[in-house]
Amino acid sequence: MSDGSSSADSVSENGQDELSDNSSYEDETLAVGGRSPVTSIFSTSSFVVEQNGRLYASRSSYPLPVDEQAQDEARLLHLVIASLVGDMYLPLLQDGSRILDLACGSGTWAIDMGDKNPSCTVRGADIVPAFPEYVPPNVEFEIDDITLPPSYLEKFDFVHGNDIQLAIFDWSNFLFNCQNHLLNPGGVLQISGLIPLPHIPGYEEAMAHSFFWELRRASNRLGTPWDAPRHYKEMVEQAGFVNVQERIFHIPWSAWLANSDVAAMAGHAFGEWLCSSLPGMASRFLAREDASRLEYDMATIRKQICEEKNVSFVCL
Repeated sequence: MSDGSSSADSVSENGQDELSDNSSYEDETLAVGGRSPVTSIFSTSSFVVEQNGRLYASRSSYPLPVDEQAQDEARLLHLVIASLVGDMYLPLLQDGSRILDLACGSGTWAIDMGDKNPSCTVRGADIVPAFPEYVPPNVEFEIDDITLPPSYLEKFDFVHGNDIQLAIFDWSNFLFNCQNHLLNPGGVLQISGLIPLPHIPGYEEAMAHSFFWELRRASNRLGTPWDAPRHYKEMVEQAGFVNVQERIFHIPWSAWLANSDVAAMAGHAFGEWLCSSLPGMASRFLAREDASRLEYDMATIRKQICEEKNVSFVCL
């Protein structure tokens, strides 16, 4: 890992010979497919709570916003990462494979997988129904809390979870559930996550630098460390998975440092995504109540991230 903003990606196989029965836990579900409309979080207020003008999950301690702006930001991030790393981190899928996307958010990844693999079935699950109105016929979504025992009647060949580190308090239990209740024998688990820890030469005392370290300390206090991806490989191996692979991809935060046109575009887009996401990160994560001070902080941090020649990266 670098000292900069980073994210680890771990891919592993479930090496179990026997799997225990699914949990009897029954969660509220909203499963759809075949280009059908889906109830939106924004018209189902019981799933969200407003704070400082942003919407957050009401049934979870997840600290980042889940409103329309947050979904737009997540879609942009998906495109940025896909433009740089493509499908090189995905397993080979057989016809008829069942795929599960944990904490799927707006469902961009699940829909993309469904479009690219029409012979596979893709299911997205999230604690808030921020799902799109129309989806491919082989994609469905449901409301589910990934921190609780799974209730699926069938298991999956590929389970995917991106940026879930701020939602998981007990990684041992989560990985146990993945191995025993979610994955078929020989199935693949992939988890990845961004770690925003910038390194700005000459700006060690800059507000952006201290801000992201403050985010890290806040996540540790909450019991959901933002830098958990640094330890994914070790945790997955300890959980009993086999053939564990870790891949790290460096993505610049701004265009000036990129060594190709694609990387420059991605770096610019990622910087814009990050700057757009900052107020939502701070509003609930750091519990800052002074809106004017918050906006001043964000304006300064945006400038330091997007305008200064920093050398921060995202590792995926």
